[in-house]
Amino acid sequence: MTEYHAEIFLAVVGLMSAFFLSGRASADLVALAGLLILLGAGVLRSDEVLAGFSSPVTATLACTFIIAGALRNTGVVDSIAKRIHGFAGRHESRTVFAIMLVAAFFSAFMNNVAATALLMPTAASLTRSSRL
Repeated sequence: MTEYHAEIFLAVVGLMSAFFLSGRASADLVALAGLLILLGAGVLRSDEVLAGFSSPVTATLACTFIIAGALRNTGVVDSIAKRIHGFAGRHESRTVFAIMLVAAFFSAFMNNVAATALLMPTAASLTRSSRL
């Protein structure tokens, strides 16, 4: 079985990439399914599968997405987007500048990854509402 580990790994990564790009399933389910398939096929050991969860980066990203989702659900993201839209209007350069200012402000007080995760929904909302 060990001679096919590379092929199994590449096939699983290919399938995961296809699902990520198509958006047919949520990214967390695709990633978890990929880990379980690689574990079940013997490509990864259980300690290797769980090693990623012990990283502080993983915990930071998980918390960041939870906070970003909460801010989106409570309307904070839309509020920030409306303020930026009021300042920038439909001017692309002003919008980019305003988002950069808000990102710099957030980055002064929190992790850069967290600031980016918070502003990604805001930027998406702005581009939809401004038709940029």
